[in-house]
Amino acid sequence: MRPIQLVMSAFGPYASRTTIEMDKLGTSGLYLITGDTGAGKTTIFDAITYALYGEASGGNRDPGMFRSKYADDTTPTEVELTFEYAGKRYTIKRNPEYRRPKSVGEGTTDVKANAELQTPDRVITKVREVNNAVTEIMGIDRNQFTQIAMIAQGEFLKLLLASTDERKAIFQKLFHTQDYALLQKKLKEEEKALYLENERESQSVRQYINEIACEEENVLSLEVDKAKAGEYSIEETMELVRKLIARDEQVNQDLSEKSAQREKELKEVQSLLTKAQEHETWKKSLQISMEELEKKREELSIRREEKEKAATLKPEIEERIKNIHKLQNDMPRYTDLQEKTNQLEQKERNLSKLEMDAENLKTKIENLGDEITRLEKEQKEISTSAVEYSKKQLQQKELNENCASIEGMLSSIQQAQGLDTRLKEAQEKYLQKAEEAKTKKAEYDRENSAYLSEQAGVLAQSLEEGAPCPVCGSVHHPSPAQASSNAPTKEELERAKQVFEQASEAERAASESAAALKAQLQEKKNKILEDAKKYVSAEDYAQIGKRLNDRMTQLLQEKQENEKELLNMEAQMRKAAELEKTIPEKKEQREKISQEKNENEKIRATLEAEKKALQRQIHELKASLSFETKEQAEENLQSQEQTSKRLQQQMDLTFEHFTECEKAIAGLEQKISQAEEILKDKEEIDCPAAEEKQKYLQEEKEKLAQKLKVIYARNEINNSVLTEIASKSTNLRQTETKLKWVRSLANTANGEISGKPKIMLETFVQMAFFDRILERANLRLSVMSEGQYELIRRKDTDNFRSQTGLDLDIRDFYNDTYRSVRTLSGGESFLASLALALGLSDEIQSSAGGIKLDTMFVDEGFGSLDGDTLQQAMRALMSLAEGNRLVGIISHVDDMKSKIDKQIVVTKGKTGGSKAEIKV
Repeated sequence: MRPIQLVMSAFGPYASRTTIEMDKLGTSGLYLITGDTGAGKTTIFDAITYALYGEASGGNRDPGMFRSKYADDTTPTEVELTFEYAGKRYTIKRNPEYRRPKSVGEGTTDVKANAELQTPDRVITKVREVNNAVTEIMGIDRNQFTQIAMIAQGEFLKLLLASTDERKAIFQKLFHTQDYALLQKKLKEEEKALYLENERESQSVRQYINEIACEEENVLSLEVDKAKAGEYSIEETMELVRKLIARDEQVNQDLSEKSAQREKELKEVQSLLTKAQEHETWKKSLQISMEELEKKREELSIRREEKEKAATLKPEIEERIKNIHKLQNDMPRYTDLQEKTNQLEQKERNLSKLEMDAENLKTKIENLGDEITRLEKEQKEISTSAVEYSKKQLQQKELNENCASIEGMLSSIQQAQGLDTRLKEAQEKYLQKAEEAKTKKAEYDRENSAYLSEQAGVLAQSLEEGAPCPVCGSVHHPSPAQASSNAPTKEELERAKQVFEQASEAERAASESAAALKAQLQEKKNKILEDAKKYVSAEDYAQIGKRLNDRMTQLLQEKQENEKELLNMEAQMRKAAELEKTIPEKKEQREKISQEKNENEKIRATLEAEKKALQRQIHELKASLSFETKEQAEENLQSQEQTSKRLQQQMDLTFEHFTECEKAIAGLEQKISQAEEILKDKEEIDCPAAEEKQKYLQEEKEKLAQKLKVIYARNEINNSVLTEIASKSTNLRQTETKLKWVRSLANTANGEISGKPKIMLETFVQMAFFDRILERANLRLSVMSEGQYELIRRKDTDNFRSQTGLDLDIRDFYNDTYRSVRTLSGGESFLASLALALGLSDEIQSSAGGIKLDTMFVDEGFGSLDGDTLQQAMRALMSLAEGNRLVGIISHVDDMKSKIDKQIVVTKGKTGGSKAEIKV
């Protein structure tokens, strides 16, 4: 990348538009940026970096601070950079976000950040798209660019004197080694997680061991206490649990056999007691049945009398059933009566609604008639015609064309003013070139005269008295010419002639350029005068601009008035068109409503006839029925049905009670007979003794069941404990194995191996970068220190507690010693840090994929160097500029100013604002 031209406007200390033609600095070598303190030397670097990437070269300068405090409110803040890359030319233009006063009214407005990139084949806009395009063209991002192409003031002295931890953080950003740090962290986290998992597994095994169940009287209880205290291994503990389970299984078998014997004896006793209970039950049942039989025989006499009385209800029930049948047969006629009554009510409601609709339709017809009369009157009052509207449109078109023509002439006047300015500059340039040609001609004439005089002196030296002169032929030579001591040689005279001819050619070219501009300007003025005659009097060109402006103002006023009249006409024409459509629609609407009113009258007549017919039919139905309405008939029918049903149920229930009583007596007689048969041959049983034995056997059975329950629960616990310990111990062994090798990896990656230097994996990778940086840096430092110093990465460490691997020492070849870089003097530290910076730039450029930048900037303080050291630093910097690379340096040192011919001189104005000038 090589900058061609940099333009800064209201940027930093540069208040006005400042253009730096950087292509004048050539394509290789050193150039110096010098000037007043605070004038804006570093701002040039900032502007280049901002133009490319939208950020400054230094990390402490925000784009929002770029707006110049010296700039006028109307001057925009922006940077424009033209540069070449890979043989192609690009122009990029950016402005930061800033606040400026409003152009109209009071207050301020925000200017949004924007960017535009012109490539050889397209134009790219929007900040994000331009940033991506620049990174793609350059092949590097902003951080890599500043590390490769810009050496910022003081930054690399920090890198020279940094500790391992500080240097590690710097290299992480430069060489993106954070993935190695992430791997270290992940391994450490994995180790911690495995350690916690191992602890959880161990705790889980201990928890299950503590859950081993064993009664106190068991001979193995002491061994169980030892296992819970952690005195047994997992295998020994598992074997102990197996012994407990086997012993409990044997006890469980013995108790189960004993419980089965008790169950057998208990069933025999329960069978005997069951027989005794059955004998007692039959005796009680016989006594109860005989008592109930006596009661039922008395009840049967009463039920017989009730049956005979209920039989008298049968004729009344039959009469009511006859009435019910008659009402059921009449019910359809009652339904017909109700339907016709409902129809009559609906007809009356429909007639009422039609009468209301007829009144509404009448009102609508009257309202529409009034509205049609009003619209027809309004239609007569509108008088605008299409012919008048067309005339106004032609007038408006003519006014627009006249305004456009005058506007074009005013633009031509501004162009003519630009040509006039260029003509004056060309005329001044011609006068300057004419003066230079005159001076060069006088110098040539003077040297030519001296040269000719010198030739006469040379000839005079060969004259002899009596010998003829080769020029005039005289044989007498009274006053021969004398040779001049300062006459020019023929070569010098030729060079003076060439300079004179070049100056004459420049004068001629300047004259032709001024003449061409003058003719161009006169042609434009003549055309303006000719064109202006159509609109104003055009005798005096100086008055043309004012007269055209006045005419323009008049035309704009006429145009505005004509536009108002056109709008009024358009509104009237739209209204007329609307009325042409609305009035027929209203008349058609009135006709439809009239037809609707006639239809309404026909329907009302029909409904009136239907209403009278229904009234007659309802009267005839009511005369033939017993009740007025269907509801009254249904109510009577329901009453008849309920009474008939109640009487029938009463009779049926009486008969049913009599029958049930007869059946109950027969059942009791059979039951008494059965009980007497069963009790005839039964023997007596000793119930108290049997019940006492049953109680004893039941208690024995419950005690055995409780013991079996305890053994079962204990066996379940111990079986579960055995299974869990076996499972957890397998997981525990696997976790311990994994923890062992992950801990080894984590300690290695994090530099925590006992007895060895603390070098992390990321640091180890950075050491490789650092060694390559130092190899490149020492090539520079050897030149700058005349072979005295070499930067060495410290490989030994004083202790194994602190992080090492990136510490830096200096080797002094004059006394063959190694010492800390902090022991260097100020000038030596500067040379070392500059060498380190250049080495880092070379390494980053190499790691960026072979990106080649043809420009480099150095912003370092050379004031701490003596004359010899400065000369050595200059040689190193000159080596940077070998080939096709241009290196810019910021410095105040006078020796640098005298040694570097190409310079950008920055000066600060007394009233604010800086200027930059190239001196080559």
